[in-house]
Amino acid sequence: YKIADQKNFEKIPGSPIGYWVNNNFISTFNNKCLDNVLTIKQGLATSNNNRFLKVWHEIPFNSFGQNYSSITEAHKSEKKWFPYNKGGGFRKWYGNQEFVISFDKENFEILKNLGNHLPSRQMYFKQSITWGLISSNAFAPRFSPTGFVFDVGGSSGFTEDRLYYKIGLLGSKLSLEYLQLLNPTISYQVGDIKKIPYIEVESEEIDEITKQCVQISSEDWDSRETSWDFKQNELIRLKSDTLEESFNN
Repeated sequence: YKIADQKNFEKIPGSPIGYWVNNNFISTFNNKCLDNVLTIKQGLATSNNNRFLKVWHEIPFNSFGQNYSSITEAHKSEKKWFPYNKGGGFRKWYGNQEFVISFDKENFEILKNLGNHLPSRQMYFKQSITWGLISSNAFAPRFSPTGFVFDVGGSSGFTEDRLYYKIGLLGSKLSLEYLQLLNPTISYQVGDIKKIPYIEVESEEIDEITKQCVQISSEDWDSRETSWDFKQNELIRLKSDTLEESFNN
């Protein structure tokens, strides 16, 4: 069996009993952590999801407001429903965009006095990285474009630079190793994400590869009629001579 020096546990944030990790792995915690370069926030809890949340196809589409960059802008639109990140099942890079929240002026004022009173509201509608709070699978970060409010179950990270680099870090096997050490459960808490060590590589290769992953995942998500950005069935888009040929393609 493995013999571990208990003093090494103190070098890991929170001092978890990570007896299986080696000294090289532990030494990476000497670097700055993700909390220094990414503003990580927990989202809101409505206290009454049946009242304030819907799946997007349950609402009149002309009352649905997309791509607004602030609460003020959203309220000026006089729309009622807006995109809502709620976590969802395991999916990396992009997607799980199914829910909307009633967030017009009237409901905004009501929500300020319900649930957890709209924490982090200064970050609502901003471009971000989001993830599900609970997953029995691997950690799954996703790119979230401008226009979303976010849930406790869809906590989010915000940055002014190299967003795709940071999504790439969170989507790597390395980050999963850190998270399994910091909190070996199926729950990915905001505090655990903040402790992940961060080393910046000057090359933009990682940024470009991550951007490709997001693009591929986005095209896959929008190829289904369950996406609000669905444009055309893939069998029609491919324009082959026969249905069989389109399906094979």
